[in-house]
Amino acid sequence: QGQSVTSTDSDIGGIIDVLWMVHPHIRILLAQLLPKPRVPSIAVLNGNFPALVADKQRAESPIVLVDQQTGFDSTTMTYDGTHPNAVGDSRMAVRWFEKLAPTLDAFLTQSDPKAGQGRP
Repeated sequence: QGQSVTSTDSDIGGIIDVLWMVHPHIRILLAQLLPKPRVPSIAVLNGNFPALVADKQRAESPIVLVDQQTGFDSTTMTYDGTHPNAVGDSRMAVRWFEKLAPTLDAFLTQSDPKAGQGRP
């Protein structure tokens, strides 16, 4: 369990590094996993994400943490203890939108002439 969390942290950090090589000004949203009461390693991994984001944070390439863990109730927000039902889907969408909307606004209003190309 501990090794799995450590290697997952390392793998996610490596993915971020690769993304930077492809585009050094990429904006990244990193979501925590939905909690599973019987899988304690998920809580450990989710607990590590804020430090990972802080360690990898760059002004030119912000990383935003999407908190999908806090307040998620797998009893009432999933149909089988794992997969979200309509209530869980809606809650996840709200959490994503809370973080995605400001990121999109920042991208669309930046002064780079290529920003927002292709938008109506």
